[in-house]
Amino acid sequence: MKKVYNSTSIEFKINEFIKRNSFKLFLTHENDNLMALFDKSGFWFDKQAKSEYKKIMSLPHIYIAFSNMKNGFIYIGMSNQTRGRWQRSHAYHLGTLAHTLLGTTNDFDQDHRSWIKRWMKLDSIIINDKIHSINLIEDIFISFVPLTFYENDIKLTSKSLTNRQVNQEIEKRLIYFYKKKGLNLLNKIHNK
Repeated sequence: MKKVYNSTSIEFKINEFIKRNSFKLFLTHENDNLMALFDKSGFWFDKQAKSEYKKIMSLPHIYIAFSNMKNGFIYIGMSNQTRGRWQRSHAYHLGTLAHTLLGTTNDFDQDHRSWIKRWMKLDSIIINDKIHSINLIEDIFISFVPLTFYENDIKLTSKSLTNRQVNQEIEKRLIYFYKKKGLNLLNKIHNK
């Protein structure tokens, strides 16, 4: 596929969008904003992240979860499925993080040990009867970027691209963009 980069690249535009549209990722304890709460099903979204996610979860989008945009750890992903990839009970992010901490992962679960290592203090985990907690190293944020924000920039090269192909191209470009900026990628195959 031929790549078209405008003088203001879509990667730069998305980066600016993220700066204006990021939300705390995890629900935290009311008296400690670095104590993330979870149970056997998964972590909970922070209230604002949950509200924003409801607006986009069933639409194609890119998501970026990160600890610090200057030198922290970042994960770039895409969703093309109904109800998205951030449901508590899914074998994806919110669920898999909790299952990894609790030792209850399944064979089909993603491996999120690197997320835990980079974002959480493993020695701070507290397991209670119902609600568990773990301290975060620093605030973790998330941004959801709708397909409508970037699809025209990609479809300039081919109008026959599917939403999945557009998302794959943007995900690839963002991984390269942030890697070039020196951020630490948590995308498993790109973090070396």
